[in-house]
Amino acid sequence: MKGLYLLLFLFSLLFSCKEESSNDSSQNKIKENQSNRESVAFQNRWILQQMGDTSFTEKEMLNHISVPRFKVDTVKSLIYGSLGCNGFSAKFKKEGNRIHFSDFFQNEVACPSLSLENHFSKLLLGSDSLHVIEDILILYSDSIKVRLKKLDLLPIENKEWVLQKIDDIKLGDLEEYEILRSNPSLKFDVFDREVEINLGCGIKLKRNLRIEKGRIFIEPLTIFPRPTNCDENWSIPFLEQITGDFHYTINDDKLRIKNRGGVYEFTKKIN
Repeated sequence: MKGLYLLLFLFSLLFSCKEESSNDSSQNKIKENQSNRESVAFQNRWILQQMGDTSFTEKEMLNHISVPRFKVDTVKSLIYGSLGCNGFSAKFKKEGNRIHFSDFFQNEVACPSLSLENHFSKLLLGSDSLHVIEDILILYSDSIKVRLKKLDLLPIENKEWVLQKIDDIKLGDLEEYEILRSNPSLKFDVFDREVEINLGCGIKLKRNLRIEKGRIFIEPLTIFPRPTNCDENWSIPFLEQITGDFHYTINDDKLRIKNRGGVYEFTKKIN
């Protein structure tokens, strides 16, 4: 009888060990899957929303007025962006929700104030853990939470918009545009606050950009270029008309922008 009890005890012990091992394996897989999902979510564009007592409104975040922001490249283990005035980059090592930043580099240009970006960079480099909750990234640095919001691509971004009409007149029917190699176009980068203006004659210019819901502001040129490949009779008036303050709408693959100079209709370029 004692032998039977001993046999039953050994059997139950063996079964218990196997079950515990199976549970440990399942828990490890759950943690691994969670870590992978968090890494995928981490690879995004982030903009500072709150840091201690400092916070930013949606309007300030949209226009990036001196608001720190960065992009994450998990393949290169790199983040890069702006501290609010100076550009920066840093390497990172991430294991689960633990993170360590190193090899920090920043530009040094004349800025109105460095207090915000110095504070942000100090907390960033001091961060040792993170959590991604839907569209929010939280970095933990000592006892301070640094909260960032995912910066989604706007419909106007990541596309090249090609000019087709001015005031409902097709570009090909306008005599002053007959000399163009291709139609002028615009490319918007909300993250870097830039718009690239392609004049259609081999000349491209970049201007600062501010964008709000339904409105665009493209920084006007104070000195107009004298490109040898472009006819000044149309290039300079076009640059004058296409910069400044606009209302804009996007329907399907069409972008319409309107200011006092007229209505400009663009279509999305298909590569």
